Amino acid sequence: MPISRVAGAIALLPVSLPALVIGVVLLDLAVQAVHVTSQSAIFARYPTAHSRLIGGYMVFYSLGSALARLPWRVG
Repeated sequence: MPISRVAGAIALLPVSLPALVIGVVLLDLAVQAVHVTSQSAIFARYPTAHSRLIGGYMVFYSLGSALARLPWRVG
C-alpha cells in the first residue's frame, strides 16, 4: 500500500473511529432488540416452558451464527 494511502487513512481516523464505535453500539442494540422480540413471541406462545424454550432458542441461534460464518472460513 502506498504511503499516501496510509497517511490518508490515518488522517480520517479521528472521524472514522467514533463512527465505528457508534455503528458497533447500534448493531449491538439491534441484536438485543431481535433477541427480546423473539423471546417475547416464544413466551407468548408457550408460557410454561421458559427455560427449555430459551435454551433451545439460544442453541439454534448459536448454530445459525456458526453456520453463517462457515463460508467465510472455507472460502
